[in-house]
Amino acid sequence: MANYSKAFENAIIAKTDPLYMTDYQQIRDAYKEKYGERGMIGKLASIIGGRQEGVKAKDDKPYLAARRTIERYERGLQGKGGEVHKSLGAKYLAGVKRAGEQLPPIGRQLRNNQITVTVTGTQKVTRKNAQGKRVSVGSRERTWTATFHGPDAQDFITDPSLRKILKAQPQPYPDSVIEMFEGDEDDEYALDGFAAA
Repeated sequence: MANYSKAFENAIIAKTDPLYMTDYQQIRDAYKEKYGERGMIGKLASIIGGRQEGVKAKDDKPYLAARRTIERYERGLQGKGGEVHKSLGAKYLAGVKRAGEQLPPIGRQLRNNQITVTVTGTQKVTRKNAQGKRVSVGSRERTWTATFHGPDAQDFITDPSLRKILKAQPQPYPDSVIEMFEGDEDDEYALDGFAAA
């Protein structure tokens, strides 16, 4: 089967925004996996508290305050008023978001709840010769554009395919033709120089 996935991936990245973890538990687990228990607390405290350049950790008050808050939250200790630390508090929520943005995206987010994708490629043109064998007689440029909205757009960015674009045309292609486009790279209908934008 012809592989168009890299072209679709590049088009989707260009036309959507990254979606990052925002839940502290998920972020914490990702940092714990990457840095270990102690390293996770230090790294999160640096991001959440805003580590100051050129200041030693032991003298960096915002960092130390964030570290203490995270340690209390992790241990579930009670604060001075007897309340249990069930969240990091509003003061650190923006820092949690920043920590999530330093991890790889967990998905893509649509802009304006839609996506328009144009695919192009060069298709071989063949004819049967006198012996009945198909031979190349040139090529032609092919271009299709499709706009997906709402759930269809989300479905496309999650699982893009030439099939979905061809089915979204004003006169949708029949499955038998789509299967020829999806054939091996050496097949008659396969597209060379495939690009998606």
